[in-house]
Amino acid sequence: MSPDAYRRLFTLIGRDWLWTSRLMLDDDALAAVLRNPDVALYTVRADSGTLGMMELDLTDRAVPQISFFGLTPDATGRGIGAWLMAHVQAMLFDGGAQAIRLNTCTLDSPHALRFYLGAGFEAERREVRVFPDPRALGLLDAAEAPHVPRI
Repeated sequence: MSPDAYRRLFTLIGRDWLWTSRLMLDDDALAAVLRNPDVALYTVRADSGTLGMMELDLTDRAVPQISFFGLTPDATGRGIGAWLMAHVQAMLFDGGAQAIRLNTCTLDSPHALRFYLGAGFEAERREVRVFPDPRALGLLDAAEAPHVPRI
């Protein structure tokens, strides 16, 4: 996937949750991530277009990490996320993974934590991270994520 196509999908899926980390990378840096043999990107597609994505960090094959998991707004609530998560978990465990890690945050969908716990993940810790508001940086439109106050 090209950096531009990735950014469009990343923004479509993550704009309501203020996903920004990949938007802050220039083309060369993002292309390097996408070409990295330890990064795997899976998308779910239908005739109407791409419905979701999962990006994996396979640096530690015994304990891979789900870097990004999300669905487009029109794909949520249709069972696609549960199917994608189950498919990737089976693939990783069949490939020798002993555990799978992922991180979520309070900016994520209010259903995310319940979804991940229901998929068999366990909460391990909490931490505080502070980052600039991507709307103030111009990475996302000022009208995005209206449920998140601008501070």
